Amino acid sequence: MNTAVFILAGGSGNRLWPLSRKDMPKQFLPVLSNTLSFFQATVSRALKITDASNIYILTQKDYADFIFAQSPQIPKENVFFESQKKNTAPAIAAAMLKVNHLSGDAVSVVLPADHYISDEELFLSTISSAVSLAQENNNIISIGIPPTRPDTAFGYLKYNKDEIQNGIFKCISFKEKPELSQAIELISDGCCLWNSGIFISKISFMISQFQKYLPDVINCAERLKNTSDEKSADKIYSEMPEISVDYGILEKTDSVLLVKGLFGWDDIGSWKALDRLFAKDENGNIIKGKCIPLNSNNCTVISCDKLTVTAGTDNLYIINAPDATFVFSKDASDYMADLPATIEKNGFKNLL
Repeated sequence: MNTAVFILAGGSGNRLWPLSRKDMPKQFLPVLSNTLSFFQATVSRALKITDASNIYILTQKDYADFIFAQSPQIPKENVFFESQKKNTAPAIAAAMLKVNHLSGDAVSVVLPADHYISDEELFLSTISSAVSLAQENNNIISIGIPPTRPDTAFGYLKYNKDEIQNGIFKCISFKEKPELSQAIELISDGCCLWNSGIFISKISFMISQFQKYLPDVINCAERLKNTSDEKSADKIYSEMPEISVDYGILEKTDSVLLVKGLFGWDDIGSWKALDRLFAKDENGNIIKGKCIPLNSNNCTVISCDKLTVTAGTDNLYIINAPDATFVFSKDASDYMADLPATIEKNGFKNLL
């Protein structure tokens, strides 16, 4: 059975503002590399899982230029464009139905485009094992990450302590983005994993899960598959329920098996992620770009195309873009949820 990789590349990624914008989301930025964007790194890994003809990209029409420029290896007909943002479930359902119709069943590997992977060899080995497992079983194989802290930004996959096979666990419950108190409780017994957003299954089985748990989504996707008129397709897509595959299927199904992802993972969901990934100097500073830190401690500075000098500063994030600068305390709560509305209210919508 062939392996088909579906890359989710439609997110807006505004939590990395001011580098990430609506017209330049984080997956297309080389934040962690001088050469490859998050998206390009994901495509590179996908090409080691299967050949280019079996890689499909799910994205928004606004990002077409980025997609075609950054992944010339992928056939243009393998790029599926959402006419509206409807979250992950509609995009996945529409793409899988179309691929299943045109090419037959395959083992699908769903990869978000904005993840950091430190050990690529171990990552590919883990995916290969999960693909083999999916070929043999009608299950969704989710790659779970051992949690290092209670974090409300992730989903939590709780598993049975008894292994089904070596390194494979039965998921007994899934909780998407719990409150902090619940996250602490979930990880206290050591039997929870973070949901990485990476999952593997037969396309046919995933379609059956949509039919069972999200029939409205799969019915719209079926209508999309049978239309070639763009205007009609846009209308059908507008009728899609807006829901993630996590809420729509993973929280409901009893068919999830877990494989631990020990390959070094982060989803770079905020600037605070940089503190987990980059080496610090003798004063605890992380510097990317042109910066002179004078008597500064525990600061993270990204400075694009210009010199930033810090003096007597402590515990700050300083993110410099050519047209905007964001400075905030590492002790402060996350401002990013309200920041876009605040910037727009103050007359700077053009910088979002």
